[in-house]
Amino acid sequence: MTTSAEDMAVFAQAIFENKILKPSTRKALFHPSIQIRTKRQFPSEDLTEGAQAKEVGLAYGMGWGLLTKTKFGKAFFKEGHGDGAQTFMICFERHKSCMIILTNSDNGERTYRSLLETLLGNTVTPWEWHGYPAPITAPLARPESRD
Repeated sequence: MTTSAEDMAVFAQAIFENKILKPSTRKALFHPSIQIRTKRQFPSEDLTEGAQAKEVGLAYGMGWGLLTKTKFGKAFFKEGHGDGAQTFMICFERHKSCMIILTNSDNGERTYRSLLETLLGNTVTPWEWHGYPAPITAPLARPESRD
């Protein structure tokens, strides 16, 4: 599916304001149906339990990832991957705030942690579980000036 940041923001706002879903539907979407305990999102055969999952109450509702116990309150997230595009959206219910990241790069996931922690103060996303690469921390080299 293709969308825009604006469409996702309108959708998130409608969820927060109970404009498009019946209360029972909203409750079902964000009810933790599956508790996640693994260290990684796609563990294949490795079912090792992860501390991050337990710490934030990681679960899945009806199509949404959930963080059920964070210092910021409950949160829901959605991620997507396609050829040359990466997306991530996380919303915190208590403050009705979201960050929506859409990239046109297969390396876009390298920006998520820095953006979420710096701009939103989000230090609760289970990065290890998502399997996102470490953020790029080295400063970009400046091109040499030509005289």
